[in-house]
Amino acid sequence: KLDGTEEIVEIDTKYSSTELEKLSSIASISTDNDSRVPEDLPVLRNPSILENTQDLTALSYLNEPAVLHAIKSRYNEKKIYTYSGIVLIANNPFDKTDDLYSPEMITKYATSKQRQDLEPHIFAIAGEAYTRMITDNINQTIVVSGESGAGKTVSAKYIMRYFASLEPQMAHDGSVKEQSRMTEIEEKILATNPILEAFGNAKTTRNDNSSRFGKYLEIMFSEQSKIVGARIRTYLLERSRLVF
Repeated sequence: KLDGTEEIVEIDTKYSSTELEKLSSIASISTDNDSRVPEDLPVLRNPSILENTQDLTALSYLNEPAVLHAIKSRYNEKKIYTYSGIVLIANNPFDKTDDLYSPEMITKYATSKQRQDLEPHIFAIAGEAYTRMITDNINQTIVVSGESGAGKTVSAKYIMRYFASLEPQMAHDGSVKEQSRMTEIEEKILATNPILEAFGNAKTTRNDNSSRFGKYLEIMFSEQSKIVGARIRTYLLERSRLVF
């Protein structure tokens, strides 16, 4: 028997214990030398079929160059959204994208059964939160974060527009209803954005209309999953940017 540091191995051999210890140490040194990887080797590249993937978790080799290349490839094809698991990455297109948030797009994502059937979109995230709120009867939270000029305020605005337009289109059984006009409460919720932006926006080097505030907006639903009101629980404002 050889008494190793991790386990006891029982072998049947003609070598003595002293000779086996020498052989064992030689093999260990050889293994350590073979396991060294040169530091100057480039990172592995993903197959071309995965370079434009909708979900970054599907990449065979997950590294910074591969992630940036996948996002850039989608951006070049006018696809500003990319999934990374449960996270949605959004690139500011710095261009008009009205068709991407039309009532037809809301209906399209509201009636979709599987998230992977459609392109990544902010409506898919909002729709999943809405569905889980109904089915699990648990409050949901959507966190919108990013650097200045990334499009956080606009993304939050489209999420609220989705909720305000969703109820007339989808019933609890998943069937599609005829779209109707938004209620007065829903219109008031959407109308709060310009008021808040008037107090908290400023011009920066990256954005002429940059939001210099953060808010926690709570949208309240009735038992019938209809919007009945909203309130701002927290409003953080950069006072240093205010001009008196």
